[in-house]
Amino acid sequence: MPNFGDETADGDTFPDTPDRTILSKFTLTENGTITSITVRFDAASTSGNNFKGLIYAADGAAGIPGTRKAIGASVAVPAGGGNLQSDVSPGVDLVAGDYWLGSVTSDSNPTWQCDVSGDLSRMEGCTFASPPTPWTESGTSVARCNVFATYSTAAGATIFGYSESLIRKLARVLRPRVFKPGRAR
Repeated sequence: MPNFGDETADGDTFPDTPDRTILSKFTLTENGTITSITVRFDAASTSGNNFKGLIYAADGAAGIPGTRKAIGASVAVPAGGGNLQSDVSPGVDLVAGDYWLGSVTSDSNPTWQCDVSGDLSRMEGCTFASPPTPWTESGTSVARCNVFATYSTAAGATIFGYSESLIRKLARVLRPRVFKPGRAR
C-alpha cells in the first residue's frame, strides 16, 4: 500500500511534554483510505508512555491544522524509539489534498524524530484520551515530523464489503423500470 508523509529518518529531534501534540503538513496526491499512521521516535526515547497517530485537515486559517480527521490506536513507545505504527480502524477516507500528520503522547518520555526544515505546528495541554477538534495552535517551529500515513486506493475499493463492479451491476439490474399505461407487463 502507498504512503504519504516523510518516511526518512533525519538527525534532528523535537522534545516532548505530557499531552503535547505535534503535526507537519503533507500532500495526499490521490483519494485514499487511511489504514495507519507511522511515527518515528528518536533513540533517546525511554519507555513508559504511549502515543496515538493523528491526521488533521489543512482547513484552518491560512492552511493551518483545523478539523481532526483520524486518530490512530494507542501504542506503547519502547526504550530506544523507532518507527511505530498506530492503526486507524475503521479506515478513514480522505480526498486528495493537504493534511497535517503527527501524534499526541501521554507523557514526556518519548522524543520525536524530525527533519531540520519544513513546518511544524504544536498544541500544548491536549488531552491524550481525546485530542481536540478543531486544532488550537500553541506555536510553530521550522521542523518536519518523521511521520507518514499508509492508505489504500480506490482500485479494488468496496462498499459495505461488495466490490464497486458488483454494485454497478446491481444498480443496472435494479434501476426503476418505466411502465406505460395500457401496456401488458
